[in-house]
Amino acid sequence: WPDIFALSLQMPALISLLHISLAFAVIGPPEPILAMVGEDVDLSCHVSPKMSAESMELLWVRPNLREVVYETSILRDGITEGTSTLRIYNVRPSDTGNYLCYFQGDNFYEKAMVELEVAELGSDPHIEMKGYEGGGIHLECMSTGWYPQPQVQWRDAKGEVMPAVAAPLVEDGDGLYAVTASVIVKGSSGEGVSCLIRNPLLNQEKTTGISIAGQYPAEPQVYCAELWPLKEGGCVILSQPWIAAFAGTLPVLLLLLAGAVYFLWRQKKEKEALSQEKEALFQKTKALFQEKERKTDVILDPDTANHILLISEDRKILKLADSEQNLPDNPKRFNTRNSVLGCKSFMSGRHFWEVDVGVRKGWYVGVCRENVERKKQVSMAPKNGFWIIGLSDMNEYQALTDPLTKLAILNPPQRVGIFLDYETGEVSFYNAKDGSHIYTFPHTSFSGPLYPIFRLIGWDDTPLTIFPAPT
Repeated sequence: WPDIFALSLQMPALISLLHISLAFAVIGPPEPILAMVGEDVDLSCHVSPKMSAESMELLWVRPNLREVVYETSILRDGITEGTSTLRIYNVRPSDTGNYLCYFQGDNFYEKAMVELEVAELGSDPHIEMKGYEGGGIHLECMSTGWYPQPQVQWRDAKGEVMPAVAAPLVEDGDGLYAVTASVIVKGSSGEGVSCLIRNPLLNQEKTTGISIAGQYPAEPQVYCAELWPLKEGGCVILSQPWIAAFAGTLPVLLLLLAGAVYFLWRQKKEKEALSQEKEALFQKTKALFQEKERKTDVILDPDTANHILLISEDRKILKLADSEQNLPDNPKRFNTRNSVLGCKSFMSGRHFWEVDVGVRKGWYVGVCRENVERKKQVSMAPKNGFWIIGLSDMNEYQALTDPLTKLAILNPPQRVGIFLDYETGEVSFYNAKDGSHIYTFPHTSFSGPLYPIFRLIGWDDTPLTIFPAPT
């Protein structure tokens, strides 16, 4: 009886809380949101009835905590209207799936599910003739860069589906699919065949065709010729009716071959010129390393440092703190991205400094404009005033271009040299140990001051050390 009495006293409050919970709802879009790979996309939900959510706690999570979203920010533009928006930058295939949008007030806690679908239309299909096989000609259709998994079909001249063999789908490092499908063409079925690849999510397709005339005997004949100017023997598998036709088209084929050889020769010359340009760049870098008076003394500016960064007394060493520090806020400080600027800016001349990154597993260095965004997350790319390279938390060297540029580095640098030529618009990076070139951003026309920038990611105790200029 005492328990029943106590419950009866609490019933009005429980009913009131239940009434409040039932009176409000969080609503997401009725259909999935579709985004293309590499785009920025906004996911939104809102509270109903319409009301301001400025005093509420807003949260976006993924149901599976192991699913990582790399570039996001929560927009507050519609918060007074009761709308919460999650912006995902540079969408990847791994971003596809469900997202939970939470609103929590003093007496109110509700959520809604928002589904994101990611798609990408791959490259134009390419057909290759692989040779004679199984009484016919073996054709192979290939294409790359699809998401989600595409559908592949071979069709004959009448549009009917042909029996084909599809190789297992191959997923590249970006999560996109490469497809390969083969078919054996026999007899008149080769008069006009096409390979069709469809994206089921976009309901779009790409197709290419090929026409093969002639009949295919049980034992094919082989026609060989010495192809000038390669001076190598070349053999083509032919059926009997093809020989006369091939003999008539041989001069045309040789002319095309000569054109291809000339094209390859031009490519070789261009590569040699590029190699010479790289060698000149290396010699310039080598001279730059030798001319010590050109090294610029860079020290860190604590007023710009994110709350999680620790700076040594001489302002040369940067590392992560165990927790956020209580630092005064100011317009210069980075509130997002664990970043800090150098004290001195550059508006002319050539400058060079070195950063000892050691064996740290997550860092970025470079330069940026003075007016870059410091209070909310933006893509740290040249279009937003950043010229930065580094090692991601996925152990991948990259230049932060739009889209990202992956860097193939055989000898991982433990000390990075940064070179800025303001007048020519050049920002280059080198391995300061051996002088080898890492990456150069496309030249641009600078205006206004540029600052050295340093960023740490991941929970690694290894510090960044700015190599001091010689006395």
